[in-house]
Amino acid sequence: MSGIVADLLQSKPTLGWRDVQEIFIRSAKKVNPTDAGWSNNGAGFHFHHDYGAGLVDAAAAITLASTWTNLPATAAPSVSSQTGLSVAIPNNNATGITRTFDLSSSNLRVEQVTVAVAINHNSSGDLAITLTSPTGMVSKLSEGHTDPNNHFNGWTFMSTRHWGERSAGTWTLKIVDNTNGNAIAGSLSEAVLTVYGTSGTPVNPLPVVQILSPADGTVYSPSATVNVSVNATDTVIGGGPGTVTQVELLDNGIVVATDTTSPYAFTLTPALGAHALVARATDSEGAIASSSAVNISLANSPPLITAGTIGTSPAFDDTVLTVSGVVSSDPDGTVPTISYQWQSSSDGVAFTDASGLVASNLPADPARSGLVWRCKLTPSDGIASGAEFFTNGVNLLDRPITTAAAGTAYSYQSGLVLRSGGGGVSRDAIIHEFSQGLSGGSSEWIEILVLRNANLRYWDLEDTAGNLLVFQDTAVWENIPAGTRIVIYNGSAGIPKDSLLPADDTDPSDRRMVLSSTNATYFDATYDPWLPLGNSGDGIFLVDADGLVVHEVGYGNDTSAAINVGAVSSGKAAYYSGDSDAGADVATNWTATTSLTARSLRDTRAAGDLFISEYVEGTLSNKALEIYNPSASAVDLTAAAYKVEIYYNGATIAGSTFNLTGTLAAGGTFVLKSNSSTGVIASVAAQLSNLNINFNGDDAILLKKGTTIVDSFGQVGNDPGTAWTGTGGITTLDKTLRRKPSILQGDTVSSNAFDPSIEWDMFAVDTVSGLGSHTVASSSPSISVAISPSSFAENAGVSAATGTITVTPAPTSNLTVTLTSLDATELTVPATVTVLANQTTANFTVAAVDDALTDGTQSVVITATASGYTQGSAAVSVTDNEVSLVGVTPGAANTPANAAWIASLEAGTAGSPALFRLGTGSTLPSGLTLNAASGLISGTIGASVSGNFNVVIERYNSASEVVSQTFTLNVTGATGYAGWVGGYNTLSDPAATADPDRDGLANVIEYFLGLNPGVVDSSGTLIGSKTATTLSLTYRRKNGTTGLNSVVEWSDTLASGSWSAAGVSEEILENNAGDQLVKATITLSPTDLKKFLRLRVGLAQ
Repeated sequence: MSGIVADLLQSKPTLGWRDVQEIFIRSAKKVNPTDAGWSNNGAGFHFHHDYGAGLVDAAAAITLASTWTNLPATAAPSVSSQTGLSVAIPNNNATGITRTFDLSSSNLRVEQVTVAVAINHNSSGDLAITLTSPTGMVSKLSEGHTDPNNHFNGWTFMSTRHWGERSAGTWTLKIVDNTNGNAIAGSLSEAVLTVYGTSGTPVNPLPVVQILSPADGTVYSPSATVNVSVNATDTVIGGGPGTVTQVELLDNGIVVATDTTSPYAFTLTPALGAHALVARATDSEGAIASSSAVNISLANSPPLITAGTIGTSPAFDDTVLTVSGVVSSDPDGTVPTISYQWQSSSDGVAFTDASGLVASNLPADPARSGLVWRCKLTPSDGIASGAEFFTNGVNLLDRPITTAAAGTAYSYQSGLVLRSGGGGVSRDAIIHEFSQGLSGGSSEWIEILVLRNANLRYWDLEDTAGNLLVFQDTAVWENIPAGTRIVIYNGSAGIPKDSLLPADDTDPSDRRMVLSSTNATYFDATYDPWLPLGNSGDGIFLVDADGLVVHEVGYGNDTSAAINVGAVSSGKAAYYSGDSDAGADVATNWTATTSLTARSLRDTRAAGDLFISEYVEGTLSNKALEIYNPSASAVDLTAAAYKVEIYYNGATIAGSTFNLTGTLAAGGTFVLKSNSSTGVIASVAAQLSNLNINFNGDDAILLKKGTTIVDSFGQVGNDPGTAWTGTGGITTLDKTLRRKPSILQGDTVSSNAFDPSIEWDMFAVDTVSGLGSHTVASSSPSISVAISPSSFAENAGVSAATGTITVTPAPTSNLTVTLTSLDATELTVPATVTVLANQTTANFTVAAVDDALTDGTQSVVITATASGYTQGSAAVSVTDNEVSLVGVTPGAANTPANAAWIASLEAGTAGSPALFRLGTGSTLPSGLTLNAASGLISGTIGASVSGNFNVVIERYNSASEVVSQTFTLNVTGATGYAGWVGGYNTLSDPAATADPDRDGLANVIEYFLGLNPGVVDSSGTLIGSKTATTLSLTYRRKNGTTGLNSVVEWSDTLASGSWSAAGVSEEILENNAGDQLVKATITLSPTDLKKFLRLRVGLAQ
């Protein structure tokens, strides 16, 4: 700022400090110009209580200063005093008191106004004080804040919001005590109004001009037509409406169009490139003002791909993968061309381009098994390429051997691909979450997640401006366990701690620390007490003791950090939702959101207490409310003194109260409706209908248990106008709202801002189809399953609920019903339950499983099956007892996946390799085993084994991720060599090594290959082939042979003892019911002058 002032004085050395102040006021540009807080005073100057006159525009200020005529000297101030008063200020009363000051004989052009007061009040922070000028411009001298002291007994307030107005007229001072924090009312004993200014000729106000559209930063396609809309207004001296004579549109400083009639509209066809649009308005007195620049550009817009697939995963390596379902577009209207690049990955995370594979399909190739394949698509419009699009990944596998003979060797290598649990850890800690705290305040906090046991001595947090929060170089920061969430909040004097935060916690053994930034045991007080997170943008840097940046996250307009997670303004928070170390460096893995919901949910919400489940604000008197009992027990409404209170039009005192009576069953609803209801709502059954319940979209509703709030709808003390409206147009006016199924507890904080879109689904006016039933049971005609209660907490224990089986018709003998929980990690049931003969029902116990994950409410299906009966099922909701607060969760995990990852960090399993196992219901023939590390199924099948075996191979990691493949292995009875050769009783020599048909193939080899030992076989039985780098032997082997040893081996010399099987790989090309086509291959090196390959078969010893 001092530099701009220096430039002003260089442009006009005779300027005084008052001239500089008015130049800044006149030339300032609105910040966030659509904000409702902007007001024009009687002189036409705009002001905002948060932004003052606006953002300093250096160029405009210097231009204005160069032709500036200095203000006249200040005149004697106008003063109006009221002393000797004793005016009580009513406690917790929105009306408050007002005092008026008559300055009708004053004729100053106002610059500053002061109000000196003597107020005796034990809590100055309870008071809201405003001053209103004769033109109606309001100055908020003091707003409610946290000051429990008597500080206004001899206090002077000052305002510049009335700059340029005339002083003549009535000024009004208003003092309101808006809280009930101090039961003793205060009093006003003195008030003195002083107006400073000049008595010279009033200065004509500048017109106000703003470009309404296009928006700043808009990019247009080449040759596009740009429509510009401008708003321009003017006021005359004294505040009355003035006249705008013309508005000029400037493009890069050149006037390109002029309009003299409102509404001011322009049409341009700019050339390619950047364009700064400025509107310049002139009023009837010749005053000229310019708008803020709106920057647009005309450039080729790159094309875009939004969809494309290569099929489902896994698939077999003899399958051709083809890109299909591609959806592409180009804002400029061209049809994009698409280039393809196939990529492979051995872990499903890191992909590399495959050389030469640039077509829209990936040919079948056995060498591609054991990898995940995807295709990278790049669109082009001939001028520029668009963003790359990646298809889904498909894991290619070898086809499994599905037939085998008893007593024979078997081998199958699963090629399932899955990343390591948590993706590995490469650093000690990351930034995990941060918040701006309460809207309008500085209750900010940052959460760090420790990834491995770490020493954080002398680490620090930094922001873009270089502020440092330095960790003490002491032992308190040693041995911080992996998985610890460290929440650090702004502990500066006068800054309240965010109510969302847990209690302070300095012990990391529970994997959570909550620390004030001013805790001198943990932070070095010689550095900054906090990082003042900018509302418009900033960077947060986590730096180790060596000064190396370990992690960095930017937001808003910040460009200094490696990633930017989007706008995180006042009242907002951002959290990492991913489940890997590397993922924290990807902006799309971060979510920026309001922490308002989490803050309201954080307050005490008794699990299982009643809540409002439906709200009907229909036509005329069609009003109804539904109350739901989510607990496992009936509730005596009368004994507990439940009641509904309605607060009309922003009132803080209930205007109507309705007491609830009777008993509300577990999972039941209680409906209240107006006795004047008409149409379809009149026929809905209600527990309370003979009452005059009436409310509108702007009225708040509380559900109380005695004097305790258990749920709220709307915001008590706030009148939103006609309705509260949330995201997506969800409104409380003329609609039916139904509580989202995921909401299981009421909102006990009635004073928080209310956004109906957070917890409510909206339906058309007078919709009552769901009124009277918040849960719907499911059933089937033959076996039905009922669970009571149908919703319970995961820590409800081994008798969380009772299940009832009902069968129709009754069995004539005892019936065994098999029970299955489709998610045994959430609840378990007995394996069977018996319905006795001639009975129709049987009960069983449902046990809840308590985990340590923040996984939210889980829906689990319980199935019941019995021979001769149709399967029955029922869904049960298992609620999470680990608090999950819409992602903003200081000291806890942010999402279920994030929670699983943190659990693996704590257990030390993050980064451990994915392993193999057999899935549920899978069996292997005796003699075969699965290697957990490699996924290889191998061994010799038992000689007496036969039948079909369901094989499910799973690969899993510590992050609870699982991939699988399934096939059926058919095992047939074995026939040994002796039995086989005995079938050829005319052979001259049945010995295994004999060759009676003289075709070069010994009997044992013909047995192995499935040939006739008495017939000369063709030379195509064994096929050799060679490439520049490989030598191969292809043969067809019979299934069901036993008692053999077989191997493909190589030699350089053919000498005895020179043969080796090392380096020989085998691949099954065909897998048929009776045989397999096998290709054995050895790699050739440039130094190989000779190499021979043979198949050797012999009887097992």
